[in-house]
Formats: sequence, C-alpha cells, structure tokens
Amino acid sequence: MLTLLAKKEVYEWLKTGQKTIDVRRGKPRQGERVLFISGPHRLEMQIVDRQSGALSDLIRENNFRQVIPSAGSVDEAVNYLRRIYGDVEGVFTAYFVTY
Repeated sequence: MLTLLAKKEVYEWLKTGQKTIDVRRGKPRQGERVLFISGPHRLEMQIVDRQSGALSDLIRENNFRQVIPSAGSVDEAVNYLRRIYGDVEGVFTAYFVTY
C-alpha cells in the first residue's frame, strides 16, 4: 500500500470527496490502495488510475477543482502546488482516488 502525507486541508478534501485527484512529484509508485496520513488521522482509498507527466499536462481546465477544490483557475491550482513543492518542473504523477 502506498502511504502519503497530507496537509489537514488536503485530508479534509479527500475525506469529503471534494478532491479525487492527488498530484505528487515524481514517477508513479506501486500499489492499488493509498493511505493518506494527516497528524493522527488516517484515510485509506482505492487508486483507480494514474497519469504522469508535466504538471501542465496533468492539471487542466476540466479537472483543476478535483486537484485543488479551493482553486478558481488552473493557475491557482498550480500556484497551490508551487507553494508545497517550490519548483513545479519535472515529472509529476496524478493519482485518481475513490473509496
């Protein structure tokens, strides 16, 4: 099982179903299930699909709210991830998750 740390806000989005795509830096990792950890909270979800590539290929007009529900545009979603990762160049992986 893949284990990923999540900020409290991200954890809540996942838990409430607002966020169904989790984007992480790097190539795809193995596992059919993912465990999100936020402090003492744990949330296990099923990975239904993966896509990898440049962030600009993964975050599009038709899915940016599934990645960052509070974003009002693709640019806002990318900027949110930029605050987490610093640099948004290179390979990222989008994990499509569900219960």
